[in-house]
Amino acid sequence: MKKRTIVHKVRDALRDTPVIAIIGPRQSGKSTLAKSVMPKCASEITLDDDNIRRLAINDPIALITGLGRPLLIDEFQKAINLSSTIKMMVDNDRAAGSYVITGSADLNTVPSKTGSGTKNESYDPKRDYDSLAGRIEYITLLPFTQAEIAELDNGFLENLFDNNFKYKESELSQVDLARMIVTGGYPEVLSRQPHRRKAWFKSYIDSILKRDITELYNVTKPKEVARLLHALAINTSELLNKSSLGRVTGTTAKTTDKYIATLEYTYLIKLIPAWHSNETKRLLTSEKIQFIDTGLLCSLRNITEAKLLDDRTVLGSVLETFIASELMKLVSQSAIDYEMHHYRSSDGLEVDLILTSECGVSVGVEVKAGMTLSQKWFKPLQTLIDQGVLSHGVVVYSGTKLLKVSDKIHLIPVSELLGLS
Repeated sequence: MKKRTIVHKVRDALRDTPVIAIIGPRQSGKSTLAKSVMPKCASEITLDDDNIRRLAINDPIALITGLGRPLLIDEFQKAINLSSTIKMMVDNDRAAGSYVITGSADLNTVPSKTGSGTKNESYDPKRDYDSLAGRIEYITLLPFTQAEIAELDNGFLENLFDNNFKYKESELSQVDLARMIVTGGYPEVLSRQPHRRKAWFKSYIDSILKRDITELYNVTKPKEVARLLHALAINTSELLNKSSLGRVTGTTAKTTDKYIATLEYTYLIKLIPAWHSNETKRLLTSEKIQFIDTGLLCSLRNITEAKLLDDRTVLGSVLETFIASELMKLVSQSAIDYEMHHYRSSDGLEVDLILTSECGVSVGVEVKAGMTLSQKWFKPLQTLIDQGVLSHGVVVYSGTKLLKVSDKIHLIPVSELLGLS
């Protein structure tokens, strides 16, 4: 099993927190990670099991007290009412590491009345979901980073905020970059041949759209959600235009909002908010569309390695999503809290991504598919540095050389951000 960088956060939480929730996309390795850190004496249940789910819904106290502690509960979103029972147990005994739960949806968004998926089961909607505030720590596990796949450490975020990069030349080829983008980071996909990845992604998307979203969020028309997901894939790295998307799916604004939210809650997409400040005016407030995994994105759009190598326009939007995805993963692994935004003003000034640390330092990241340096690449970063919006920034490109453009701006190969240099 490949090492997951985030394991240190899980182990730290086990030492001082009664309930640890490992959440993230289906098939990202949550159960494997949870089992690797739980003691051998731990009990384990999965709410994918119909019988266990019925008991969890109809007699949660008997289920939880009968299993004891420590206890691993897999697919917790399928019986969200268990949180009230766990709260009661924790309030009687706040021992650290008592419960580890995994969820393939944002647990705070699952309606408490969501049942088990079986119409004839008895279910009391008054058994509300409890947030377990003060008793739980949420840890998000996303698919593998490229550094994890290569079994390397990635210190990019530290180097980025220190504005400290050492000269080096990348050995990452365009062919290898295209392969990484098309493959993505889901563990199951990594072991498959290219022609078999497509089948896996199709089954994966169908399962989420026809089961998870339908059961958890009361979506009755999964085909509409599928059309929306394809439209979002075409518009990846672009500003979210709900009116246009609604026309594609034939849905009302309210329904479009609901569908977009469910796709984000189930970790298929991520909406990056616009950067804003009380001192900055005229910013467009639309969110930017990004996908959690570019393998899934490329599957939706039938993008192959050959197409990425032949069409720089396609590579441009997909490469930005690839970089955004890697940064999301690095942020989730870090002990430091970072916020991610994009910047676009009404007069056309744009920076692809801005990362802000918990101490308020903001750094810009521009993504360029080109291999040959252009002075125009650095102007947006320099403008925001001059305005005091950014401390410094980097331009990530598909070339090979790492260059110091100025004291505040570096040009870096993709491999530097991926931790592969």
